[in-house]
Amino acid sequence: MSKKYQKCIDKIKASVAEGKISDVKAQELLAELDQKRAIREAKGEMQRENALKEIAGEILDSEKWKAEAAKRNALLNVKAYRSVIQQSVREKNMGVGLQRTLERAMTEGKAMQQDFLHKFKKGLEEAGVWDYLRKAQREDQVDIAKEAWNLSLGDRANPEGATPNKQAQVVAKVWRDVFTELAARENRHGAMIKQAAGWIFPQTTDPHKLRALGIKGWGKANQDISEKAFKEFVSTLNVDWERTLKGVDKDTFLRRYFRNQYTGVFLREQDFSEADHGSASRSMSSRESASRELWFADAESAFAYNEKFGKHSMVDAMFSRLQTGARAAALMTHFGPNVEGTINKVSDYLLVRSKEMSDSIAQGDSIRSVQKSVNTLMGRSAVSTRPGLSKFIDDLKAITLLGKGANMVLSTPPDKATMDTAMAYRGVSGANRWLAQTLGVMVRSADARKKLDVYSVYVDSFIGDTSNAWTGEVQSNSWLQRRVTDLFDLTQFTRQNETHRFAVAAAYSRQLADSAHLDFDSLPAEIALSFKDYSVSRTEWDIWRSKVDDVELRGGKHQMLLADVSDRLSDVELDKIVASKGQSPTAANKARARDEFDMKTRALFHDIVADATTENTLRYRAATTGGVERGGFGRELGEMFFMFKGYPANAVIRAIERERRITGASSMQEWIQNGGAIPIGKRLGWHIAATTLMGIVSYQLSELRKGKTPAPLMTPEGKVNWDLWFNGAARGGGLGIYGDLLLNEYDSRTRTFTQAIAGPILSELDPIMNLKSRVGGTIRGEEGETGDRLGYAATQFAQQNIPLMNLFFIKPAMDYLIFNQMYEVFSPGVAARKAKGTEKRGQEYLGPLYDPREAVANDPFETQDKVNSLLDLFEN
Repeated sequence: MSKKYQKCIDKIKASVAEGKISDVKAQELLAELDQKRAIREAKGEMQRENALKEIAGEILDSEKWKAEAAKRNALLNVKAYRSVIQQSVREKNMGVGLQRTLERAMTEGKAMQQDFLHKFKKGLEEAGVWDYLRKAQREDQVDIAKEAWNLSLGDRANPEGATPNKQAQVVAKVWRDVFTELAARENRHGAMIKQAAGWIFPQTTDPHKLRALGIKGWGKANQDISEKAFKEFVSTLNVDWERTLKGVDKDTFLRRYFRNQYTGVFLREQDFSEADHGSASRSMSSRESASRELWFADAESAFAYNEKFGKHSMVDAMFSRLQTGARAAALMTHFGPNVEGTINKVSDYLLVRSKEMSDSIAQGDSIRSVQKSVNTLMGRSAVSTRPGLSKFIDDLKAITLLGKGANMVLSTPPDKATMDTAMAYRGVSGANRWLAQTLGVMVRSADARKKLDVYSVYVDSFIGDTSNAWTGEVQSNSWLQRRVTDLFDLTQFTRQNETHRFAVAAAYSRQLADSAHLDFDSLPAEIALSFKDYSVSRTEWDIWRSKVDDVELRGGKHQMLLADVSDRLSDVELDKIVASKGQSPTAANKARARDEFDMKTRALFHDIVADATTENTLRYRAATTGGVERGGFGRELGEMFFMFKGYPANAVIRAIERERRITGASSMQEWIQNGGAIPIGKRLGWHIAATTLMGIVSYQLSELRKGKTPAPLMTPEGKVNWDLWFNGAARGGGLGIYGDLLLNEYDSRTRTFTQAIAGPILSELDPIMNLKSRVGGTIRGEEGETGDRLGYAATQFAQQNIPLMNLFFIKPAMDYLIFNQMYEVFSPGVAARKAKGTEKRGQEYLGPLYDPREAVANDPFETQDKVNSLLDLFEN
């Protein structure tokens, strides 16, 4: 290297981080400087002699800022490390303590997500553009992108807007305000986000879309073809190469970028810069701060790239940004900027400490087992080593939801029993429980919606997350995902879920208000235990209990203590909180204290609501995924097996966890030794009995939906109708494994117990293979294989799997007009046999529309004649 360049490198090292950077890093900065100079010189914006003065100043200022932020982040990481250790050792089993901390972090992340999603929707509603954004067509989304881009220019923005579309201008303004608030919160806890020009929404790349550019394989040949097509498309866009390139040429950058996105593994070759592409251990703050690498010079190019390769539409990308950013802010608040690094260091420390304990083996096993939850929390278990296989499985799940999910709303009665049990455990009085649940189903006042709807799931329904309570994540293609969301809206399950969450939040808010006159030491045991879980301090409670609201509900005003207390804190109150932590009342400390208090109260409410409505827990997701990446056949089989089993499994997990917390035990063994198994018999027994009774109600609603009178408690022979009680236990979740029974129509004559347990996807393999073999047998003319048998099996499969076919307002008409007649064609006399079986069970049909005999006799569309005519064509 020439002396001239060495002098430049020495000057860079002396100017940045007090000389504490390597020669390699200094050379990278020098290459970046020279590259920026060449680009600006080619544009005619700069003369060579001014490059070192202007561009070097920009780069060095940026590096100095990064160095100062790194010092801050190092302190935040140390603080988080000590805090997590303290939380972990509270439990006798330190692995359990660390698991509890992770569970809390996940709840805090979800609470933050709900908060920012609510703020965005609330802002759009108040501005009158929520419906506009929700229904935005491509042209509208392009206008929104242009307006958001214009606002990102800051002082250089056109005050009249970039387009004449006033609604798009309003959406962009609301988005900018919420995104800025979120970025500020992330920055306070370790991120280094600078809202530069062009930062309008996160840039994502779907590897499946890159794969589709080639021959649609995942091999080297397809990768090379796809890479060439990718580069050709990018060459048509207006890329801001000055901000994109980091001292390398365009071809090298695009090759790196494409291969990282295509594989999802972020490969590093010899010429891959760690600073550009990071690694598995890269801190969350770095990932959040550098969430865009390919920069564009105008909104049209950014939109075109996202439309071609993005994982989401632009509107969905905005919601996704709020979700990921809020989750990152919550995790960094708890674990510091380097979330995974902190957790790994804590685990290593606890393992060393456990070696000196009498139960060192149990302690060590418990600490190591937490890694499954870490992988799930950090999203590693959602990454696939075989993206094609995982996408296929997710599409299967979405299709199954469309075919089987029409009965979802019938889960309402068992949900009520689960809610009542969970809220009783939290100390919510019976009066508050029933009042809230009654008011929840009524039309809400504007005041109630404003103050309590933040706890509901209306935004989740828009972005397709409502189904997670039953199925886990469904990450199918966007068209299928949107249809799933439509299904949940159509069946009113989204509305029912929202109503339940609203009711729980209202009930707990009233219960807290009822206790607002009590000081910290006099709180009821249930509330005190919840406050301990979320580290709500004496000072924070004294401030919170002074913020009681009068909320207008139907029937009058009700006093409530809400979770938005941090939005109404005065400087004096913030000073008290900071002082109670032993900190000086600086602006940064007060801002972080506000954030932490806000997260505590919102997470507490989210925990109460999630417990009562049985959302999937981190523990459950870690158990079902094994904490391993997707792509393996075992993991993908698990994805199919656990579909629809989340709700009952989580109900059991949460019930046992509630009982464990009462005794303060750190393990199941300690819980049993402390006598926990004795009282649980009464409480769980009551819960199982209540859900079974509500399951019977659900079953009877299902029978009514099929046009039958309710099943009798006693059979016509005078015996107990045990089938009714078994169905009630299964539908209510009392049997634990039968969550999918709520969502499917099963023929008890042909469906085996093994098929029922296997779940809706795996159990369909049997009828699919049966259809396949019958098609082959019929074609080959095998003995016993006839067109009638094949037609009957195909009709049954279609009836059970065609999307929306089981909706209560569609099923009777479809059965009467089509399916009953088709069954009769392929199996003459089946209508009479079905009716006889129904009557034998002590039930009747509600009217001729539901009676298969009447449908066969009337045949208004002459379905039987048409089907027979088609069969005649095949015979000829």
